Amino acid sequence: MTDETSSVDTDLAEYIGGAATAHTDSRIVVIGAAGEMTRTAVEQLAIYETGHVLVLADIDETKARSLANRLAPGRAVAAGLDLFDEQQLDSLVAGARLVIN
Repeated sequence: MTDETSSVDTDLAEYIGGAATAHTDSRIVVIGAAGEMTRTAVEQLAIYETGHVLVLADIDETKARSLANRLAPGRAVAAGLDLFDEQQLDSLVAGARLVIN
């Protein structure tokens, strides 16, 4: 993570802090979302879990954002995540309906 990268991506912060705050329990957090195998699972979740917003968390935020941008608009937001940062991890998964690792 760089100083320019916040612990939670701006899109995600706006989602959680904005009008959707009441719907934080509709989030599915996918850790390692930009990974080779997880990417396929994310694509399937985007198709079949339409009632949830996917939070694509990965150490490589650029890849997570690229994946989020390939999905239908509004289906996913990207977040940079360092699993060794407990505070960052806790804030990302707090209130999530489901966490997939």
